[in-house]
Amino acid sequence: MAGGPTTTDLVIAATGAGALGFLAAGYKTPEAMTREITAVRAATDEPFGVNVFVPGTPYPDAGRLAGYLDSLGLAPGDASWDDDGFDGKIAALLADPPAVTSFTFGCPAARVIRALQDAGSAVVVTVTTAADRRSRGPPARAGSPSRLTAATATPAAKITRSIGRSGRNW
Repeated sequence: MAGGPTTTDLVIAATGAGALGFLAAGYKTPEAMTREITAVRAATDEPFGVNVFVPGTPYPDAGRLAGYLDSLGLAPGDASWDDDGFDGKIAALLADPPAVTSFTFGCPAARVIRALQDAGSAVVVTVTTAADRRSRGPPARAGSPSRLTAATATPAAKITRSIGRSGRNW
């Protein structure tokens, strides 16, 4: 999802072993994400994905938050918020779409999903609870570009085979 052990080398090795490797775009600039995509493409023709954080919104009631923290005996830190370069990342992914674009921490706007699908990228969204899953609607059926691609508990090899049949030459 972000940083840590997810490197271009790991994605290249994973795709070489038949897995669907994912680059982590979280906490990176759009330019850094693009450099990593370029490095993976230079090393392999196999499909891979990119995981993007969906930006939330700052907590709207600073007074309420301060009261809650005070009730715990904690002092608020310096608050900061940014969108993690979301629009720049989407623009870069539309210009050079990976086989799969996944989203974590929310569902992007329908226009973003549609644009990525139209560019040839399968779109998946991470869900963490049954309620979250229900809020996304029913799973997609194969070939249905109007819904999110359902990849929950689907083996990577099955997803990779499906992508290979999509008509896109990776």
